[in-house]
Amino acid sequence: STKEAALEKLTRAQVFHQIGDWSPLGVVFFQNTMRNESTLGAPHFFNTISDIEYSRYNAVIEVQRDVFSFVLKNLLPLIAVVILSYVSLYISPDEFSTKNAITRGALLTVAFFHINLSNDLPGIGYTVALDYVFYTIYILIIADLIFTMLMRHRFEKGETAFVQKMTLV
Repeated sequence: STKEAALEKLTRAQVFHQIGDWSPLGVVFFQNTMRNESTLGAPHFFNTISDIEYSRYNAVIEVQRDVFSFVLKNLLPLIAVVILSYVSLYISPDEFSTKNAITRGALLTVAFFHINLSNDLPGIGYTVALDYVFYTIYILIIADLIFTMLMRHRFEKGETAFVQKMTLV
């Protein structure tokens, strides 16, 4: 049929090769009309019902992303940043500036990475699943930063036994 032939032609021409992780699944063709209420600027049609109907021929191509490649390329760096932030919890409280710099750097890295990925998506007005992953990472890193500051405060008050117990140092 025409649908399978079109899909085969897209695959053979490697149309999706340039954009990478996407592959075509199916093609649907259909015809409909589009209505436009316009006078096309003709003054003698003002204040009249002037519907213009256009015939349209539509082609819808269903595509699927290679999830493994996407996760590997986009989420692996995030996992590395989260691990780095987590490891900073084991740094001694007297190294506050190091812990603080790692955590703030992780937060900035995730924020810029999130902005970059969001800019790669077309202008959509809703939250996608990847945004929820980033929100969760923001919460974890901010909790890490708050924990680090609380432990520093306790350390400065001389509660070193409590701080050592909490930071596993």
